[in-house]
Amino acid sequence: MTITLGLQVYKDEKRRKNEEIKYIVEEAKRKNQEIKKLMQEAKKNY
Repeated sequence: MTITLGLQVYKDEKRRKNEEIKYIVEEAKRKNQEIKKLMQEAKKNY
């Protein structure tokens, strides 16, 4: 494997991991918003 090819593989892997992290962060934000809504409803009903 050449250095250039190895570097490309490394960059592709890094990009893929960054995409996974972005997806996880977006999902966490979405769940956080759901929890906030549930907390607000619970406060209203309490």
